[in-house]
Amino acid sequence: MFAAKDDRGHPIVKPDSDVSTLNAGKVLRILQSRFKKTIGYAANKVRKNLVAAWNWGVKYLGLPEANPCRVDSFPEIRNPRYVPPEEDIWKVYDLTSGQDQVMLSAFFYLGARRGEIFRLQWADVDFSNGRVRLAPP
Repeated sequence: MFAAKDDRGHPIVKPDSDVSTLNAGKVLRILQSRFKKTIGYAANKVRKNLVAAWNWGVKYLGLPEANPCRVDSFPEIRNPRYVPPEEDIWKVYDLTSGQDQVMLSAFFYLGARRGEIFRLQWADVDFSNGRVRLAPP
């Protein structure tokens, strides 16, 4: 984050500078630097975290109420996630065999994420009650 540099290659904010030197202009230049390297979503995520961090500082560190991180958001192009219809899932299932079918069945019937499936232990499976415990990460 603090590696953002201006057009001459100088850091916009030095890591050891006092927080009181931060202003909306500097924050905007940092976020613009991020926006140029990535996408609007990534820059807006950094903006959201900076706003939250400043608000935390107001509450616990006595920072000024005026939040210099509240700059305008960047444009985002959102692409909705594709969720295949159930019939397509069964078509893929029919094309697989063995371990692949077992994994697809586990995803489908448990509604679990990949990490939750890979963390499953035999102790998480309760055959007598027909239950499976999915552990958080």
